[in-house]
Amino acid sequence: MSKITKRGITILSLKEPAASRPVVDFPEKDPDSVDSSSMEKMWKFDDNIQLSLDELLPAARDAGIVDELDGELLADKLERAALAVRAARAKQLVPVYMIVDAAEHEHYGSAAWAVLREFPKETARGLSFAASACGCDAANVGFSVRMTRKERFTLQIKTKLKVFKSRPTYPSYHNDDNRFEIRFGVQACLALYYAVEFGDSQQSTVITVSGDSVANPQNVRVAVGTPIRDVLRFCGLITDPNYIIIGDTMTGVCCTDDHTLVTAGISCLLAMQFRPRVEKPRSCVGCGRCISACHVNLLPFEIARRVDNMQYERLPRLLPQDCDNCGACSYICPSGIDVAAKVFEARQNSSTVLLKWGNDIVL
Repeated sequence: MSKITKRGITILSLKEPAASRPVVDFPEKDPDSVDSSSMEKMWKFDDNIQLSLDELLPAARDAGIVDELDGELLADKLERAALAVRAARAKQLVPVYMIVDAAEHEHYGSAAWAVLREFPKETARGLSFAASACGCDAANVGFSVRMTRKERFTLQIKTKLKVFKSRPTYPSYHNDDNRFEIRFGVQACLALYYAVEFGDSQQSTVITVSGDSVANPQNVRVAVGTPIRDVLRFCGLITDPNYIIIGDTMTGVCCTDDHTLVTAGISCLLAMQFRPRVEKPRSCVGCGRCISACHVNLLPFEIARRVDNMQYERLPRLLPQDCDNCGACSYICPSGIDVAAKVFEARQNSSTVLLKWGNDIVL
């Protein structure tokens, strides 16, 4: 079930019971053994470490850190963040905020919550490295979370950073004329901390394993390169899934090969017996729900109509490149149209004149 709000939509949370369970390791370690090096890493902090951008970027690149929010290399995002901060100061534009997005606004994912509960100080330290290197004001650095007031206060005391309450809708972020936000994943900031302090590469990722075919939904710390089939077997399967989704239901992609390997940046893995969306697409009824759901204020139905009519030369004025492919327009469409896919096609082809013959595209 979903409901339109002023910006975005509300969706049903299916995070439990995984969200309430601690992170487990794959394969599961002996609970009686204690890794002394891990304990040393957990509490090693040097507040005097301040890196320049030229020093931080090689550390992020050498560690191969991928941001789980968008699958981009963290080093590339840091470069853009530094440019945005410099431009804002030079031209006296709106302030730039650097935010760790731990909202987990899709149906199943809770990996960010689990990691933040386990390593709040380390995650905050990684964000501080990024903010200081990019020249972002300390007052504009913090976390975006879905927590109670008491939990937000506790997190603020532990991390000594601001904690912002995220919107209760999907997506939890939106355009704000009063500030420009650059968002990073919890696991990316944690990996940056380990890269700076210890020279570690990103060799593992915490994944929410869930879905209607999973017997024991939980958050699992998995080494990069592990077959997803082994991860699903570790959590147990009620029945063989008809669909395996890498990512969450709104932005994930179907995987047809369960031998696919886990890569850095994956934070959710679903084994589903039934598809989340089963409606047969019908013609657009012009209800305008996709417009209300779009958090970047686009006209998704109009963009889709231009694509269907091959009017590519008219697409640039509709700004399809502003779409971040959140999928809210497709989710809310009563006709079952994959509007987001059409907007994505427009974003790819808005500067190219194409002719479509059947399933063929001719330049």
